[in-house]
Amino acid sequence: RVSHSDWSTAIPVAAIPVPSWNTPTSQIDAVSGTTITSTFSANGADSYGLNTSKMNCDTVGAWSQAPTIGSLTGLLTGIPTTAPRSCTITLTATNISGSSEHTVHVSIWADPGDICDTDDGTVCIISTAKTLPDGSYFYYGGDISVTGTGSLLTSADTSAQIEASGDFTVQTSGSVHANLSKLRARNITIAAGATVSASGLSGFSTGLYDGSDSGQGAPHGGAGGDDASAVGSDPYGTAQQPLSFGAQGESGTSAGGLGGGLLRLLASDTITVDGTVSADGAPGTAGVPFGGGGGSGGSIWLIAPTLVGGGALSATGGNGGDAAFGSNGGGGAGGRVAYHTDNNNFSGTLTVAAGLTGSGGG
Repeated sequence: RVSHSDWSTAIPVAAIPVPSWNTPTSQIDAVSGTTITSTFSANGADSYGLNTSKMNCDTVGAWSQAPTIGSLTGLLTGIPTTAPRSCTITLTATNISGSSEHTVHVSIWADPGDICDTDDGTVCIISTAKTLPDGSYFYYGGDISVTGTGSLLTSADTSAQIEASGDFTVQTSGSVHANLSKLRARNITIAAGATVSASGLSGFSTGLYDGSDSGQGAPHGGAGGDDASAVGSDPYGTAQQPLSFGAQGESGTSAGGLGGGLLRLLASDTITVDGTVSADGAPGTAGVPFGGGGGSGGSIWLIAPTLVGGGALSATGGNGGDAAFGSNGGGGAGGRVAYHTDNNNFSGTLTVAAGLTGSGGG
């Protein structure tokens, strides 16, 4: 008689497939302040890791695991409230054979209640100052109107997106001072006396200057201006599809001017510019002994079947700062303005001039 103290079966590693995700969601859209709830599952997982290094908003994961070598399900939940209002989360399912990653993009929509002073369900009226957090997306199913006392804002080096199913209007004396990577509506109207501006909203400067010169003007559509002793750095970006931020001027013994930001406006019908649309660079500050360089103009890109109006489009460079007795700051380069339209009836001005070198100094 043969006795066996143990019966076991070895399962080759090759027989266990790498985990696979069950066609999970890759995009989650949510309104700020509301709870995100989404379930994911993977086959063949016996352990789970959440890559928190790729999370940059306050979304958390709560997960439960089925039996080993079975399926894994998880509930992704959280209330995103802080900027930036978008994040990327990497989900990783793992077993003895390997691991499989799945990326989830979470976009947070700005709550109309945070932006509209009056909202009747068809028209959002903005009559006070409202700040759009970095990375936020504001969608409204109707018209958006910024009154003469209203304004929409972003901080420097941040950007937002706005989309309306109807018209977007900035009334006389109303203003938008923001980097807008997208402003989309049926019709976009900037009335006479109204402004849409990204002027002085870019502190970009990494790698533009070699540190040996004081107060160079920032480049963009052209080279940055000399500081009376150096040649400005090279242009960057594209003229046909301008999406680059302007740059901050080099600091002398005082700060360089901030660059112009980005405005991209898209209308399915008509863009009317009777007011001002600008992405100008700011001037460098005066200094002892050196003046700061001027910031370069940013980017303006208008896309619509019809473009009309008699207003102003501007992406000029800022002037260099004055020096007490050393080198004056160089002027910032002009930025880029492009419009793509089938019917160009715009009769206003378009300026992308460079700034001037500061005065005074030695």
